[in-house]
Amino acid sequence: MKENKQKKKTSAKSKTTPTPRAQSFAEELGVTDLGDPILASHGRIFSVAGPDHPVAEFTDEFLVMHPSDKPYQEEDKSPSEDIVFKMDNRGVILNEIGEPKKIPGAKFNGNELFVYWKLRPGSLFHYVVFFDQNNAPNFLIIKGHKLTTELVYKLRNMTHNGELTHYPDISFAPDPEAL
Repeated sequence: MKENKQKKKTSAKSKTTPTPRAQSFAEELGVTDLGDPILASHGRIFSVAGPDHPVAEFTDEFLVMHPSDKPYQEEDKSPSEDIVFKMDNRGVILNEIGEPKKIPGAKFNGNELFVYWKLRPGSLFHYVVFFDQNNAPNFLIIKGHKLTTELVYKLRNMTHNGELTHYPDISFAPDPEAL
């Protein structure tokens, strides 16, 4: 005997309501074009290049970038980015491919200059060192202040060969705590 099985066609109309989407920060600020790049909201000043670009917040100390497509979050509640520097056993920062980071073309008494792990207080500029025959770091100094990468790049660019001994005010100290 054959059984006649009929398949019932059912309509799969769902009666779910769409969940409300949180308003993006760009929408909250009313950004539609480049007509008004400086905006105020939440008691702060922002700048944005358009609805699909990050929103820049100006503070007294920093420039904070916010994603335009997500709702605004206060600084203490939003996730922050941790910046991690890798370094070798001498304390030299490693570049993107794991090699010691040098100041290209810069030298002091013929020694290559490296980016050291210590930062100048209150900045993101690293100190610059060269290593002596005992592999001890020697910090470059002008008027009692250790030189940072920013200044060494500028000084290097003002020489014809990158040799910083052309500047008589530059000295060095092997002990960073002696300064």
